[in-house]
Amino acid sequence: MKRTFCILGLMLCSMAAFSQFDGPAGTQGSRAVGISDSRIVSWAFGVQVNKGFVSPESDTKVSYGTPDLAQGTPDSTTTTAVSLGYFGNALISFDRPIIDGEGADFAVYENGFDSTFLELAFVEVSSDGINFFRFPATSLSSGTSDIKAQHYNNLAGKYAVGYGTPFDLSDIEDNDLLDKNNVRFVRLVDVNEGIDTDSHGNVVYDSPGAGSYSAGFDLTGIAVLNAARPYAVSSCENMLSTTDSHELIEQQTGTLGEDGNYHQDYQDGDMVFEALGEYMAEYDYFMPMGFGPSNHTTASGYYSAVSLRGLEGAGATYMVGYYSDFGTAQHNIIRKADNTSFIPNGIYVAPSTALYDHLAGETFPQDGYHAIVATGYDEAGNTTGSSTAYFIDKQTGTCPEAVQDWIFLDLAPLGECNKIVFTLTSNDLAYGYLNPPSYFCVDGLTCQTAETQFDAPVLAEELQAEVYPNPASNRIFVKTSSPKSQVSIFDLQSREVFRQTIGSSAELNLSLPAGVYVIRLTSGTNTISKKLIIK
Repeated sequence: MKRTFCILGLMLCSMAAFSQFDGPAGTQGSRAVGISDSRIVSWAFGVQVNKGFVSPESDTKVSYGTPDLAQGTPDSTTTTAVSLGYFGNALISFDRPIIDGEGADFAVYENGFDSTFLELAFVEVSSDGINFFRFPATSLSSGTSDIKAQHYNNLAGKYAVGYGTPFDLSDIEDNDLLDKNNVRFVRLVDVNEGIDTDSHGNVVYDSPGAGSYSAGFDLTGIAVLNAARPYAVSSCENMLSTTDSHELIEQQTGTLGEDGNYHQDYQDGDMVFEALGEYMAEYDYFMPMGFGPSNHTTASGYYSAVSLRGLEGAGATYMVGYYSDFGTAQHNIIRKADNTSFIPNGIYVAPSTALYDHLAGETFPQDGYHAIVATGYDEAGNTTGSSTAYFIDKQTGTCPEAVQDWIFLDLAPLGECNKIVFTLTSNDLAYGYLNPPSYFCVDGLTCQTAETQFDAPVLAEELQAEVYPNPASNRIFVKTSSPKSQVSIFDLQSREVFRQTIGSSAELNLSLPAGVYVIRLTSGTNTISKKLIIK
């Protein structure tokens, strides 16, 4: 909510440290945002977690959950979450920018067991992915045995599972480096109880969880309450008809172009991912380069993401790119199908399994680096800008360990362009060429087009779904508010065990062992997840 700065506001701020704040969800005056709140217009699109440790003194990292469990609509269970760990953090992106509108602008959800067991996180926002601004937080707790929602303000996790902590962008002081009507990122930083302090210098205490593989803040989702128009999203789904597979261009499948090379386009919405079979005259061979779809959930070396899942989870389709630094034709290209210009926002990237194994291996140089570079080109072939993300960087120490999951590559610096070209760069060379396997993965492209300008808020578009009976034996019924949805079922190790596309309703026959599962329904950019018990 926009506010007028005045003396009364200063007085209220100075009194904040001595006030009690709103209480647990369901109590009078509570500001908790339920997962079915009508104000919600969207949920977290992509989550990148830099996992911390099981305790402040340990060098063992937490291992509970995967980032995709915090994407889309959360459920009300405590198991569907990803843990940050001590000194951990998470970077969250969205399918539309958050704006400073009326009241709270977004809400953060944790998996607290009840109103007296709360794990907290500081919350920061950014419009450029470089400069982050932290919400002024207050903690009135006197120790780990004094945990109450009333003691906290502007700290994520103050409510039990199923209820989000609201955040109002107007609580952050205006700054030229923060565009409050184009907030593209939220960053969560785990509170280390008894160590970190709030904006008043008070030591922050939350429920202790040291020693657990799920220590620290457990993120289940982030809801967007005030937003501009959504981006155009390319999630690479429905490009493969079989599971745990991939596809590469071959002479028999591509189209021979005037340049003597074979070409194939993989289209998702308005966007095209180009595959290229470049003719190597010296060897009389067509080298497959560029992009091809993959949905491997088991290691397949060059053709699987190191995480063995797409951005949306196990079984989701992503694109595998191959970069050749001795090929002559430009490859690894993303463009619009009609070749008109667009403004890219971002994309998630990851090393292939083979690339990760090399980067994490003993032969990789002690001062080595390996990075992916995205470069924009206009219609005339001039560069419009570039952006880099490191899969490892021992040289500067900014990324000392090889990346093991999807990370966000900011494409905003490219500006308006007609195509994006991806290349790899490294100081690990053999005979002047890249030594590591040159296979990488991309997923979750978001772009701004003429139809997705930041010009107006949007209304809620929540996917509704009903699953029954639950618990179930070998048959369930699913009803949704969408005419077409994808149903995926995952076990608690994030392995996809069932997938089917349905209409607005369907009877599904399952053959699953007894246990707890997560059923996820996806329609367009909307996703809802529920716990499913098979008895």
